[in-house]
Amino acid sequence: MSALAFVLAFGDTENKEWISYSELSKNSYTSEFALGEDYLPHATIVQFRGSVGDANMIWKEATSKGLNGTIEVVAAGMCFLPAPDNSEVWIEVPFLKSEALSQLQDSLLGLDSLAGREILNGCGDSFRPHVTLGYTSEEAVLRVSGLDLPGSLLRRKFTARVALADTGPHYSVPRILHG
Repeated sequence: MSALAFVLAFGDTENKEWISYSELSKNSYTSEFALGEDYLPHATIVQFRGSVGDANMIWKEATSKGLNGTIEVVAAGMCFLPAPDNSEVWIEVPFLKSEALSQLQDSLLGLDSLAGREILNGCGDSFRPHVTLGYTSEEAVLRVSGLDLPGSLLRRKFTARVALADTGPHYSVPRILHG
């Protein structure tokens, strides 16, 4: 069975900004991944086993509970996270974990339509809201001392909407199904 995810999706202006950050990281760290048409900028809130056929029912329940609005998130710099299963290193922009983000995740996890489904991302204390810019090798991270991103990713505020998305390889989001 495939996977679906409730994500924070950004507007066109913010998407262009995220894609430019991703392109910079791709060039600086020889990343094998870049945000764009097939890899939409997003922050996963809850990823779970499900099919595209389930999306309408799940989105309808989320909407009926008012879980389809917008939320402000605050960027907290840039980090490199070693993948546990190989030598790849994810290049990420984490968000400060606010009470609103934690409550959103808890509310989504409480949906009846998610009961009994396998949850594929960290929850509660293990929840790490972030946007992945790319991934690279440990050697590339050690070789490059810094990345000059345009603007500041420290305390930069973004407004995002809650959406339901189909997920693909490398936790990518190739399309937004609802929201």
